Amino acid sequence: PLHLKESILYVLINQVKASEAVLRNAEASNLIAEMEFKIPVCATLDEVKDQAIHYLHRIIDAVESRKNNKNQRIIEMCIAYLEEHYMEDLSLEATARKFFFSPAYFSSFFKAHTSRTFTEYLLGLRMAKAKALLHEGERKVSDIALKVGFRDAGYFTRMFKRETGHSPEEFRKNVVL
Repeated sequence: PLHLKESILYVLINQVKASEAVLRNAEASNLIAEMEFKIPVCATLDEVKDQAIHYLHRIIDAVESRKNNKNQRIIEMCIAYLEEHYMEDLSLEATARKFFFSPAYFSSFFKAHTSRTFTEYLLGLRMAKAKALLHEGERKVSDIALKVGFRDAGYFTRMFKRETGHSPEEFRKNVVL
């Protein structure tokens, strides 16, 4: 029984150490210290098994939590990048390269974390900026189109009407009224 406890403890500690790149040092140290205390005092094989399962679940949960936090930070950085550069000629491929992803992986990663495709997100962002500019004053629609990242004012007008149900001029008049 003692040898079994030592073996299980050894495996669990190595699992924590293998995950240290993802876990915080304090979190890993606390987990190891707790296991070194709890596993040796188990009186039965069932207790050892239950403790081992308990600690494996805690290790997995900690790793998943850190991974999700990392993914959230990456998405936040991507969104901040789009907020700063929406007016530029952005593509999925160029943005994926900026964040060291393949375009295919970035596309699925982005959709999984925002519930929108990259193109849908960028279009929505540009439309929101265009609405704000239309609301502000009498800028020409072609100038607004360029300012929000469209190189073709006709395409901008078609996309704006598709998204809002109104042409940019109709939208401006409805907002002003």
